[in-house]
Amino acid sequence: MQFSRVLVTATLCAVIFAGGHLSRCRGQLIVDSDATINYEVAGGELHFVENASGQSPTIMVVEPALVQSDARAFNSSVINVLGGEFRRDLIAHDNSVVNVLGGRFRDDLRAQGESLVNLFGGEVEDGTVASDSAAINVLGGSYWSLVAVGNGVITVRGGTMAVEPDYEIFTSGSGVIIFHGTEFNFPYGVITDATGVLTGVLSSGDPIAAEFIQHENGKILLVPEPSTLAMMLAALPLGYFAFRRRRSLS
Repeated sequence: MQFSRVLVTATLCAVIFAGGHLSRCRGQLIVDSDATINYEVAGGELHFVENASGQSPTIMVVEPALVQSDARAFNSSVINVLGGEFRRDLIAHDNSVVNVLGGRFRDDLRAQGESLVNLFGGEVEDGTVASDSAAINVLGGSYWSLVAVGNGVITVRGGTMAVEPDYEIFTSGSGVIIFHGTEFNFPYGVITDATGVLTGVLSSGDPIAAEFIQHENGKILLVPEPSTLAMMLAALPLGYFAFRRRRSLS
């Protein structure tokens, strides 16, 4: 365990590292230096923040970590989740980055501010949510719902969506969810229906079949694979390009 400093606010209590475990205490646990978490954290929110020198930590979360409270990444913190379990939300704020390669999330995985979340693996058993101007890239793993609100953007190229009647794809505000793949049951481009069921095959080869809701100005965008796009362009008559060229010259 490597902490240059651990501060506990809101409640005075001792923080003792012994045998790879963090003592239970109430309040916030503020981490401002590089660390590996492979123990139980309980009793207060876990915050990852930059230190007095303006440096943000890089955190590794590995088995058998068990985080029983909300965990929040601030500033430019980088959180790499390779294993373990989060019982509450993991939230990326500011310009932080969260890379998920494994582990289990019993609550939401959220990106806020201008943060970035990359989902390569693991299990998200509630919402995968992008808001404000944050972005989420989904390339693998499993997830129960995808939600983009505000100016949040979620780009989906892989992964498995749980077949649950109460979970869906949801966009609102100016939120956008982009699916890359083939064999969609809607034409490529923006889906115009407010509600429905989206089916298709993602870039990874994973199938998708899920209900969707587009609220207010939220959008769902379907994008073909590069190979599919090349075939579509090749199928267009040459005269189309000549016509477009003459129009552009005029």
